Amino acid sequence: MKNKFYISILFLFLFSLEVQSTPKTDSLKSVFESANEPFEKFIIGSEVIKALITAGEEGVELYYTKCTELAGPLNSADVNAQLELLKALNYYAEGDNLNAVKSFKTAIPLLEKNSSSEEVADAYSWYALNLLAMSDYVGAIENYEKSNKLGAGSDSEVLIGKNNINLGRCYENIGRNTEALACFQKALKAAQNLKNAKLEMRAWLSIGALYSEGINRKLGLDYLSKAAVAAEKLKDTSFLINSYTAIANSYYYEKNYQAALRMYEKIKILCGSGKDRNSYAGVLGNMGNVYSEMGELEKAMELQLEAVSIFNEIGDKQGLTICYSTIGIDYLNAKNYEKALEYLSRSLAMAQEMHSIEDLIEIHQSLSRLYEETKDFENAYANFKLYKQFNDSIFNTSNTQKLTELELNYQFEGKQKEAKLLQELSDERLKRTVYVSISGGLILLIVVFLVSRANQQRKRTNEQLLISKNAVQLQKEELENHKKEITDSINYAKRIQESILPPDTYWNDCLQDSFIFYRPKDIVSGDFYWIEHKGDAVCFAAVDCTGHGVPGALMSVVGFNLLTQAVNEMGLVVPSEILKHLDYGVTKTLRQSEDGKGVKDGMDLSLCSLNLKTNELQYAGAYNSLYYVTDGVLHEVKSDKFPIGVNIDGKVDNYTNHTFQLKKGDCVYLFSDGYADQFGGPKGKKYKYNQLKELLQKNYLLPVEEQKEALAKSFDSWKGQLEQVDDVVIIGVRI
Repeated sequence: MKNKFYISILFLFLFSLEVQSTPKTDSLKSVFESANEPFEKFIIGSEVIKALITAGEEGVELYYTKCTELAGPLNSADVNAQLELLKALNYYAEGDNLNAVKSFKTAIPLLEKNSSSEEVADAYSWYALNLLAMSDYVGAIENYEKSNKLGAGSDSEVLIGKNNINLGRCYENIGRNTEALACFQKALKAAQNLKNAKLEMRAWLSIGALYSEGINRKLGLDYLSKAAVAAEKLKDTSFLINSYTAIANSYYYEKNYQAALRMYEKIKILCGSGKDRNSYAGVLGNMGNVYSEMGELEKAMELQLEAVSIFNEIGDKQGLTICYSTIGIDYLNAKNYEKALEYLSRSLAMAQEMHSIEDLIEIHQSLSRLYEETKDFENAYANFKLYKQFNDSIFNTSNTQKLTELELNYQFEGKQKEAKLLQELSDERLKRTVYVSISGGLILLIVVFLVSRANQQRKRTNEQLLISKNAVQLQKEELENHKKEITDSINYAKRIQESILPPDTYWNDCLQDSFIFYRPKDIVSGDFYWIEHKGDAVCFAAVDCTGHGVPGALMSVVGFNLLTQAVNEMGLVVPSEILKHLDYGVTKTLRQSEDGKGVKDGMDLSLCSLNLKTNELQYAGAYNSLYYVTDGVLHEVKSDKFPIGVNIDGKVDNYTNHTFQLKKGDCVYLFSDGYADQFGGPKGKKYKYNQLKELLQKNYLLPVEEQKEALAKSFDSWKGQLEQVDDVVIIGVRI
């Protein structure tokens, strides 16, 4: 069964729609014509252009020309900035997305200098929409988030709601369903607070479509039905088309093919072949899927090829990607392997260009099956590995690590609260014990005075002392149990962290002649090691997160997840680009900003990319340098002196990328600061980097395991009976 459907294509038609009542373009045109004051006329003309684009109507170029004529005599910085934005919008309306990008990049800095934050937020939103039309999902996400940040705290709630819908679609298209659902839910909450029926309808539709694609189809159908009812009530044909499409897709997933076809026929009537070409093509493709599942391949391909023709005509890359994939699968089912490979290869190239993870999953799965059936087992295995890699990036790695992070945080905070409560209970019991003892003493004096009851009082006193002793013993046992529970919880966290770290077998497969010297200070560690194999390159890193113990371990989960995402999902292998992605991700995840509400933690690291064929090594570092030894001489490559994260200004740092050629027998070393900062020796001083350099240079000719043993022996000897001060990780690799 084909898993990818055309609902995402139909949403592209909606990305430019306003989520509040927009004045009819005819009314705006009338206001424009009746206006006399040039500046007022220019501003109204700008609104006409945006309304025309929103409604999908012609005339944008005409009103852009009129605004250009008005702007000349006005000649103000604000008007010139607005005019550059209108130029970008004109390019966007013409489908000239590349020139639109250039104009947006010129307009936005001018607007930032001369316009309000609300106007700049609107510009970033339009820029993101243009990038979305180019299938640049990562760029669109970045600009939608900038728009939301600028709009926060102003009267831009509706804009932010619209942005969150579009953000969710971007995240969904790159396979990050958790973030997508969070964005849709934010939009839904905002719509309900604002009592905005159209925004609420879009949120229902988005959540329903997401759930319907295999997550929770019953719940998805509930949301889609709400969206359809709302669309009918609002008499909104475009939203009704999308709601019906998602419902029809749900019927397809449940293999109720006749019901799906009946619903698609309704949609064809609604959109019409001459009105909404994008939606019409999507319906044809979806109907082709249904006929394919019913075994009517000839009918299926006829519909899908018609959809290809329309998508080619309107330049829809996402639509073509899905069409080519489904046609390739149809040919594969018909055993026409040559045609199947042709169409799947076309789809693969476009999916790679757009970083569309969901498409890549299905394409590599189909290619694996094709090569298996044609007895090309090497290519079959290679494509199966890629299928698993992309599939795991959505359904295992990201979600599992996110849940692990949340679970660790939840357990640790829960234990802290429990410890506080138990301590308060213990203090209260101690007070009661003291009160009882005092009371017992008073009673004892009275009993002594009353000699006749001395024996009876002695018995009571002994009983009370026994109760007090038992209470103290009970408190001790409870505290010991509590300590054990916390230790058990952290030990469990250690097992989770160890399961996330690269297995020895995988590390040795990637870098056969290497070692890892790893010494956590506590049960769990803030230092970690990481590796990924991509093509001819092996990317590996030694990372030092802020803190150690549980806080450091939580940071390590964030760092490991972002590094893996950079290579496997974003396809990055250049160290400086990976660090830039990591810097952005940490700042965003920890909500670091100037308001001081986020966590001001980050990480230092050294990261390398080794080409296994040429032995070319690339390196970038944040505070942690790189050592390499060649011909017996140790060289140090300095790192950049700014950490990952802690970007309270919201700007992502640019890291220096170093490239140099190594030869067989050279050794490369990556490390955190824990080894050099360890106190010890005869005077209790730090080990320091010079001594570490000498040790590495002295032993680099030894086999890697003996180098590791030498590091361990020197570390233990230096530390002696002193406490280990920090987590330690050192990676050594022989070329």
